[in-house]
Amino acid sequence: MRRSPPRLALGAALPLLLATCRDDPVGPARGGAAYLAVQPVVTSTVDLAAFGLTADTIRLVVIRRPADTLRALTVFFDPDSSQIRLAADVVLRATVETLTVHLELRGGGFALFSGTRALEVRAGRPGAPQQIPVTYTGPGSTVTALTLTPRDTVLTFGDAFRFRVSARDASGAPVTPFYVAWSSSDTTGLRVNATGLARAPSARAALTVRARAPSGAADSTPVTVIPVPTVLSVVSGAGQSGVVGIALPQPFRVRVTAGDGLGVKGIPVRFRALTSGGAAVADSVVVSDTGGNAQTVATLGSVAGSQGFEASALGLPATSFSATALAGAVSTVTSIVTASAASVLSGAIATLTLRAKDAFGNSVTTGGRAVVFTTTGGTSTGVIGPTTDHGDGTYTAPFAGMLAGTALTIGATIDGNPVTTSPLPTLAVLAGAVAQVVVTPASAALDALGLTQRFSATARDANGNVISGQPFAWTSDNTLVALVDPSGVVTAIGNGTATITAAASGVSGTATLAVAQIVRSVVVSPASAALASVNLPQQYGAVALDGNGRPVAGQTFTWSSSDPAIATVDATGLATGLAPGSVTITATAAGVVGTATLSVAQVITSVVVTPASATLDALGLAQPFTAIAQDANGNVILGRSFTWSAAPAGVATIDPVTGIATALANGITTITATTGGVSGTATLSVAQIVKSVVVSPASATLDAFGLTQQFSAVAQDANGNVVPGQTFAWSASPAGVVAIDPVTGLATAVANGVATISATTAGVSGTAVLSVAQAVGSVVVSPATATLDALGLTQQFTAVAKDANGNVVPGQAFTWTADNPLVARVDAGGLVTAVANGSATITATAAGVAGRAALTVAQVVKFVVVSPPTATLAGLGLTQQFTAVAQDANGNPVPGQAFTWASAQPLIASVDPNGLARALAVGTAVITATTGGVSGTATLSIL
Repeated sequence: MRRSPPRLALGAALPLLLATCRDDPVGPARGGAAYLAVQPVVTSTVDLAAFGLTADTIRLVVIRRPADTLRALTVFFDPDSSQIRLAADVVLRATVETLTVHLELRGGGFALFSGTRALEVRAGRPGAPQQIPVTYTGPGSTVTALTLTPRDTVLTFGDAFRFRVSARDASGAPVTPFYVAWSSSDTTGLRVNATGLARAPSARAALTVRARAPSGAADSTPVTVIPVPTVLSVVSGAGQSGVVGIALPQPFRVRVTAGDGLGVKGIPVRFRALTSGGAAVADSVVVSDTGGNAQTVATLGSVAGSQGFEASALGLPATSFSATALAGAVSTVTSIVTASAASVLSGAIATLTLRAKDAFGNSVTTGGRAVVFTTTGGTSTGVIGPTTDHGDGTYTAPFAGMLAGTALTIGATIDGNPVTTSPLPTLAVLAGAVAQVVVTPASAALDALGLTQRFSATARDANGNVISGQPFAWTSDNTLVALVDPSGVVTAIGNGTATITAAASGVSGTATLAVAQIVRSVVVSPASAALASVNLPQQYGAVALDGNGRPVAGQTFTWSSSDPAIATVDATGLATGLAPGSVTITATAAGVVGTATLSVAQVITSVVVTPASATLDALGLAQPFTAIAQDANGNVILGRSFTWSAAPAGVATIDPVTGIATALANGITTITATTGGVSGTATLSVAQIVKSVVVSPASATLDAFGLTQQFSAVAQDANGNVVPGQTFAWSASPAGVVAIDPVTGLATAVANGVATISATTAGVSGTAVLSVAQAVGSVVVSPATATLDALGLTQQFTAVAKDANGNVVPGQAFTWTADNPLVARVDAGGLVTAVANGSATITATAAGVAGRAALTVAQVVKFVVVSPPTATLAGLGLTQQFTAVAQDANGNPVPGQAFTWASAQPLIASVDPNGLARALAVGTAVITATTGGVSGTATLSIL
């Protein structure tokens, strides 16, 4: 609430005793008085009482700029006072001086208002009070927004309810703590205490509750006071009808009223569907408005018919709504196609039916849709008649069966859209009564007696549909020509023609069979014959047969011989042998040939082998032999093949077919040729002659004097075969390179060079080459070990190359290396220089062979150098740090040495184990550092 004067009814008169500093030549006389009246002015409307606050303390601070606080006073006062007098002593630097005055009004332990102003202070009496603007700076001064909860509250008569409030600053951050003042738009109807607790009156009311912060931020919310509700009644929306699955056109509306008959606001009303199948409401809970009304939109479920809904509120009897759900538009997904039967006879009628359904499967009870029935798949055929619309959602059409086959799938379209409901019905067309019998094949011919022909019969109805499962009666009109069994298999009995008949259900069909034998083979007997000499006769006979091996009567045969020079045959089949050999005798009838064989033979009495004897002088050489067969009169019998053999085995082999003999070993063997059980022989001698000598190895090399090489020799014949039992004489040329044993062929290296090794037997020689070329087998380095005790010292190493037998190999150049160049360096001449302490292996290499020696570098301390060599201390108790370095014979530092320190004049100076000397008395002391028995000194003078 706003208050008219925007300031506190409070004044403060501040008497100030003005006095200048005693050193200030321009200030007023010391002891002069200055008075100043100030009045705090509140720049914003703040009703402290509304927040339960009281300002009862004032704090005054006088400051000389920039930061010299002259006085600071805190005074308690009566909140009802209009003026306060304060006295303070200050020292003015001039008659007129500008001072900064800071003023705070405090209450409850907080600074509630504060302000600062620069005021002009003059010596003498004060003028009118000078105003100091003050603003609210207490808790919650940064609050820019308040939020009341809950919002739009509904209370019943006499209810108590607590409101809550939160605060935020300009950045949106929460503010705590803060003061808040509560108020109501009708304090007689609804009061809110300091904690936000409100109690509703016992009468209907529409009020506003407001919360306000000292910063001026505020928030409010409406509050409705109502009586207890007593009745929940239907206002509108009951008795509607609509399509399943669709929202009703009008909402369901109810009203909550109290005993006074007026609507009650803020009552949660729960709506729900009582019918299953997808019925639902848009808002399940709706809060009643100011008139007590609550409404929601309902969606019908998927089942056609009456559907129920309910509205309820806590503590009140529920009320209900009913609505009628109507089937929706015809759906091709749920509509059902049926057929009156699964099959229909050809020429008969079946009825096709479509029952229209909406998307939820509800039956549609109206007609008017364009329905066309269809067939797909299957091999049956038929005709679909026009569709009949029965006006109640049912559509039918007749189906007349035609050709029998596999089942058709019956479908339908609604307004051109195919029905997809699964499964669709199937309808098969079945064959009717037998109207004809068809025999296949219609005619047939058999060309041999005993052959069979299978006939089959098919029964068909008037539309040509095959009638399966019919039994047939089979007959033949000429059983001398053909016989038929109950399954339609006909057997040829004799040449001629017969009619074959099949009958079923009084209907017959026929076919014709002709039997006419054809010659398929001719048999000549005997099948084979032999004549032991020429001019002997042989009688042959012949029979013609059909394809089944039955004789074909009345045939005439023509006879012939394949070689009339060996045998002839006359028209009666009588053959005569004329010369040795074999012929084929042929009998022909109706272009078909039959054959037999006739052999005319001579008897072998002897075999002659050529040459009768032969000699081979090398193994592997070949000697061809030939043979002829002769009869008793010595006539050659042509065309004979011979089997060849050699005995004893091991001297020669012979090809059993060609008669070519090959020498295997020295000796004599008998060659035999056999044909027809008669044999002839010849003699073969094998005697090797030396033609060449082969020395092994053909070449060899010895890489050390004194080494030996064993040579061997083999004598060979002209074919390179070894000639056994030979003795060889050995020699070497030129002399001086090797020595060779003339009997054993063992050669020994004597000097570097090349020698020809010869082996001779039976006047034939063979040679080999032996080279002697020493190879480095080892390298010896001298000395084998050495030690250097100072860096920079050198050690000369030498190397000698030797062959495998320890003979010196002259003229070798050596490569020198050290495996640890950080310890030792070696030059090309084997001179090694010590670089650092450690071990190194010195290697000399020649021709890839290495020799090694060991070098150890181990410095030995020869000198100790102390630094500084002289030093002076100008007072007792002072210290001097000495250091020591050990050196080898070449003056190189020896690392890792520990020193023992001593003073030769310990009364003048002492020295610790680390070389730190301390002056004890005036004089001169010698400082000594010792390691490894070697010492070094320095002189220390103390003044």
